[in-house]
Amino acid sequence: MDEVLNYIKDNTDLKSDDYVVIGLSGGPDSMALLNLLVEYKQIVDFNIVCAHVHHNIREESDYEAEFVKKYCEKNNLIFEMTKFSYEEKFTESLGHKMRYEFFNKIINKYNANTCLQHIMVMI
Repeated sequence: MDEVLNYIKDNTDLKSDDYVVIGLSGGPDSMALLNLLVEYKQIVDFNIVCAHVHHNIREESDYEAEFVKKYCEKNNLIFEMTKFSYEEKFTESLGHKMRYEFFNKIINKYNANTCLQHIMVMI
């Protein structure tokens, strides 16, 4: 845990009132990253924006979206969600493209200086 917190500290220039967007699926990796960010928020008072993508292709998607939304409400975190419907057949490539378009929209909306969906590999 300390290793990841040190990584965030050393590889971001977070200041008070900055906005950080996290791609939050609700799975163990993204929730672990979120919990680390909430802990780091006690050191540097930045804003966490949780960007959730509801791909609308699995039965569990509704549950995951509600879980993430409630977690954010309980912890006073900003929650942003998009729910996709696909006019063409879903492919990983299409999902990836739509997901990153959504993340970029949220980054721009909050003028965020950091987006941390890739750091999950480090956990």
